[in-house]
Amino acid sequence: MNLSIYLLTINPKKTTMNKLTKFNGISYEVPTDNAVKAACKKHIAVIQMMKKQIVNESINLQFKDLFTCPKQYDFIIDILRVQKLVALSTTIWIDTKKGNKGYMAALLRVIRSQGYYKSNINITNLQIQIIGFNTFKVKISMSQIKHSGIESVIIKYIPPASEHIFI
Repeated sequence: MNLSIYLLTINPKKTTMNKLTKFNGISYEVPTDNAVKAACKKHIAVIQMMKKQIVNESINLQFKDLFTCPKQYDFIIDILRVQKLVALSTTIWIDTKKGNKGYMAALLRVIRSQGYYKSNINITNLQIQIIGFNTFKVKISMSQIKHSGIESVIIKYIPPASEHIFI
């Protein structure tokens, strides 16, 4: 998905002209304030529509959708079960210790850093929130996600994907 970003700048030397500068450096002169407003409204509407499309595509996202292959997903879920983080027969998150939601968010990032996710996936905060609810049945706030980075936890029980052969 290609998203062009537009910046609006006012040219102080030309009070009758406004300058609309495309992000890649190409500039366009627009003669009236109404034209500038119309152009900005159009681009804002396009950006809002694209954001809505991204959210709608993510709404059904499951943890297993991130993995390169199903065997990797099964391997990680088994590790989470051994660590008593998810239930034995489901993927419901059962860890109730203080900070467990932030830990889950950091864990999802660690699993990516260990090479288990598809190469085109760079997990976002919104995806973490959706996966938390869809797969682990946990409501996690954006604040909890934002304050949980890889550096905030030490997780030694997730080995690098390169150490295992998944067929």
